[in-house]
Amino acid sequence: MDKKYWEEYYKNEFLKESLEESSFADFCSENYIKEGGLTLCDVGCGSGRDTFYFSRLGLNTIAIDQTTYSLRQNISIFNKSKTLQIKVIEDNFVKFNYNKIEKVDIFYSRFTLHAITDTEEMVFLEKIFHKLNKTGLLLIEARTIKDPLFGKGKYISGTTFMTDHKRRFIDSSKFLDKVNEIGYKIVYFIEKNNLSIVGSDNPFLMRVVLTK
Repeated sequence: MDKKYWEEYYKNEFLKESLEESSFADFCSENYIKEGGLTLCDVGCGSGRDTFYFSRLGLNTIAIDQTTYSLRQNISIFNKSKTLQIKVIEDNFVKFNYNKIEKVDIFYSRFTLHAITDTEEMVFLEKIFHKLNKTGLLLIEARTIKDPLFGKGKYISGTTFMTDHKRRFIDSSKFLDKVNEIGYKIVYFIEKNNLSIVGSDNPFLMRVVLTK
């Protein structure tokens, strides 16, 4: 993971970051999160924009990121009354020992698989499979190899390229084979653009909902 890049990014950009939830968070809440009181773990939470949103919906949220500067700043500004239930963990979400937290109803990963290698992805998916409650969900959004940025910048390895930072683009067919091998059941899958347009950036994404 590009820890140094993200530390500098969030120190310089956190006040410019919108805390409005992502379109993926809206999609998840409209279709798969029907009740409060559940425990949601936001892995690679960044500024916490979606963490805050899920907490406002009444979920007990756990926010994990290798750099929590932006998240902690936003909590100090927007959650002074401590009405939102957010547990902050500063750690690498692949290496983190998930036995340190309670069982999780929902794991949420938006634009975080890009930051890890294919091998690390397998480690992460296996770890959280065992941590999910029996009817729990894993919610994922990620750029795929059909994305306009794929192949741009400096080639690193496999499907990873460097522009402003390193991104590993996901081969969705291989990803689905991988989760099937682990034991996940696919609840929902789509791969297309026009899902999360920001300015001129219209990424080609996969949205995946998995359960045990």
